[in-house]
Amino acid sequence: MNAKARMQAALQGQPVHRRSARQLAVAPLYLYLFLDAEVRRQALEGFRALLGSRREVQLEPEAEVAIRARAIQTAWGTLGATPDWIWTHLLPPAAWLADCTLRREGNEIWRIHQPSGAVEELSLPYPPDDSSTDVWHVSPPGSRAEVEALIPVPSAGELLADGSLTLARRLVETMGQETFVHGKMGAPFWRCYANLGFQGLMTMPLDRPQLMHQMLERHTRAALAQVRAYAAAGVHGVFVEECLTSADLLSPRVYDEFVFPYD
Repeated sequence: MNAKARMQAALQGQPVHRRSARQLAVAPLYLYLFLDAEVRRQALEGFRALLGSRREVQLEPEAEVAIRARAIQTAWGTLGATPDWIWTHLLPPAAWLADCTLRREGNEIWRIHQPSGAVEELSLPYPPDDSSTDVWHVSPPGSRAEVEALIPVPSAGELLADGSLTLARRLVETMGQETFVHGKMGAPFWRCYANLGFQGLMTMPLDRPQLMHQMLERHTRAALAQVRAYAAAGVHGVFVEECLTSADLLSPRVYDEFVFPYD
């Protein structure tokens, strides 16, 4: 029984042959969180190598895919033995990446999207929009049009066509015969945290319930499209996480209306 077969058997409630008596069960997403800083460090080394002695280079989408895939595989290798699963995620569309340059500023490495001027510092240990970063308040949308602009809902076909699944396909091709490759995403309520911050997530269901439902409906549609795209790319499963929904934060009424129906 190889690694992928063990994961598939466990998910189906079947007996699993452990590799050793000391093997422990670990939720897939949290192993990713443990290794995330190492993944980013390995990716940074790849971007530095791509720059070489140059201050700025054009970023090719294929180079980004190769660097990201190698970073994930190398970080997993630091554990001494590859776990039964390895995670993947969506990339920005290939056309968007093709409009980016890499730039060195001292010890910092930046990815710059030339048409929009959007920048990301790749040398940070965690991305600025990471879910582990505390966000207290974000100005909430005030209309249905603002919600639609805030939460895009690309179809599975659009995600597959624009190159967002290229990294997932690469990991399935290189490791998928032996290892369970899984995507990761937040449940609809948890996804609203990035849009609203903690305060907004707690108050929006009470202050603007109809707009909150619209946000949740759009996040649900987007999540289902991502799941279908992952499946079409050959990914073996998706880890879906729910957060900030425990009884010390939400009343049963809020949970029953705004969380449970969308999970």
